[in-house]
Amino acid sequence: MDKDLHDSKTDYSGFNAQQWVELLSAHPEFADKCDWEKIDGNYWASLLIAQPRFAERCPWYKIPGLGWARLLSAQPQFADKCEWYLLNGSHLAKLFAAQPQFADEGGLRSLDGMDWANLLRARPEFADKCDWDKLGCLEWSHLLVARPEFADKCDWSKFDDDMADRAWVELLAVQPQFADRCDWSKFDSGDWAYLLESQPQFADRCDLNALSADDFRKVLEKRPTLGEKVDWGRVDGSCWAALLSHQPQFADRCDWSKLFCEDWFKLLSVQPQFGDKCDRWSKFEGGGWFGWAALLSRQPQFADKCDWSKLDVDDWMKLLMDQPQFADKCGYWADFDGRSLVNLLWNHPEFAPHCDWSKLDGHDWSSLLLRHPEFADKCAWKKLGGTSWAMLLEEQPGFADRCPWNKLKGSDWARLLVEQPQFSDKCDWGKLGFDSLVWVFGARPELIDTCDWSKINEARKAKLLHKWPSLADRIPQA
Repeated sequence: MDKDLHDSKTDYSGFNAQQWVELLSAHPEFADKCDWEKIDGNYWASLLIAQPRFAERCPWYKIPGLGWARLLSAQPQFADKCEWYLLNGSHLAKLFAAQPQFADEGGLRSLDGMDWANLLRARPEFADKCDWDKLGCLEWSHLLVARPEFADKCDWSKFDDDMADRAWVELLAVQPQFADRCDWSKFDSGDWAYLLESQPQFADRCDLNALSADDFRKVLEKRPTLGEKVDWGRVDGSCWAALLSHQPQFADRCDWSKLFCEDWFKLLSVQPQFGDKCDRWSKFEGGGWFGWAALLSRQPQFADKCDWSKLDVDDWMKLLMDQPQFADKCGYWADFDGRSLVNLLWNHPEFAPHCDWSKLDGHDWSSLLLRHPEFADKCAWKKLGGTSWAMLLEEQPGFADRCPWNKLKGSDWARLLVEQPQFSDKCDWGKLGFDSLVWVFGARPELIDTCDWSKINEARKAKLLHKWPSLADRIPQA
């Protein structure tokens, strides 16, 4: 990296603010190369944190409140430059935690409940300054998780609003000693799952059977011993599928008759060993998220159970992409459109005998030949337009002798020449607009000297010279 940076040919004009800060933070010796106008407020804070030597260049008024909080936390010597009114409570809490000497009465008054919680987590010595009434249940939870010693200051009646369940869960997951104060009736399925994963001793307060299928699975996956507290007779099919997918050891407790097609799909996709328990094969649909195509794509060993007549053309497209061995079962080859056939052939060229080549348009052919040039003898070349030819020749220049060059537009030529400049002698340069010429010459400057300038009008030449004055001796003038 250093070698490239010190190269006299390095173009720094394209550097943005972030790139300049990263460069100057590591290599302050490049200061004379910097376009300082590009560095705005937050980036100035980042730069001065790493390199305070650049303070004399800083337009201090550009730094916003959060930038000041970050800067003064790391470089407090710049406090006399700060516009303090820009800092809100959140900014000040961050600053006071890092540099408590800045905490004054006015600043502390501007802190809201969460600002106080954050500050006291880092600096408990500010407790005597705190307006405790500002803290709601979420703020108290956030504080007590880290500082349970403040419990005697807490107004527990605040744990009675709409956010109380979240506050209690986050608190009890870390500080279970406050459980006797909790109103458990506020907990929903997700709350219980979150809490029981870390504090399983509270399971006797929870109706595990009331949890959603996913939450039921999460709890028993992390805490399988809680299975002793479950009324297995109340577990429904969706819960069984979710649980057994991750914890198959509970299979001996399962009432398999409760599982419906969707449940069986979810289970067999990841635990196929339970296939002998399934009695609903005839109920499976062909497609959709939970049909035969999706299941066989993952577990082809169940093919002998499949009613192939239920699969439609879209189902077969999905299945054949993943499991080509079923091609002889498919009765929809004549129904695939050109794009579908190309997608299949890209991954499975062995499907060529099933293909109706007449369905492929020019774009389809260019897409296919990019990956499989061996199908060139099947191609209807007249279908390819200029854009399709450009796309094909970018990666398969060997087909150039078949190309009708007059089909290519200016934008087609531009994309082709950038990748395959050897075709410049075939190019009708007059078709390329200013933007296309800039693209080509920017990527392939050697083509400036091989370009047929007689085809390019004077207006475009003038615009190119305005953009690149150094080309005056290389662009012939009328």
